[in-house]
Amino acid sequence: MITDILHVLHVIICVYPSILLFLPEKYIQGKRFKKVFLCSILLFSLVPLHWVMLDNQCILSLFSDNPDNKFVHKLKFLKILNQYTFRFEKNIKDKFIALYWIVNLCVLWYVCFFKIFQCV
Repeated sequence: MITDILHVLHVIICVYPSILLFLPEKYIQGKRFKKVFLCSILLFSLVPLHWVMLDNQCILSLFSDNPDNKFVHKLKFLKILNQYTFRFEKNIKDKFIALYWIVNLCVLWYVCFFKIFQCV
């Protein structure tokens, strides 16, 4: 039960920046949304840092990791991609994760400065 809740939270965190891009302006301009958004920027900026401290593992995955867990971190497509395209690279998963967080932080920056606070 708790692992399912952690998995849902994990998915929400992963798609949160994409959802922000498509939210209508009337939801984004509220004061409550701005406070929540600023807190989420802090949390999103700390995610890559905690990966370094936890040997390239997400803290939510550590809490939900058990022998019966068959969630996203055991995806086969990373193994297939590594085998056929980047077979000389040992840490391709780390590169995908870093690229994913770079894109997420760029999307959050765009939403922050151009949609919420309209700095242009």
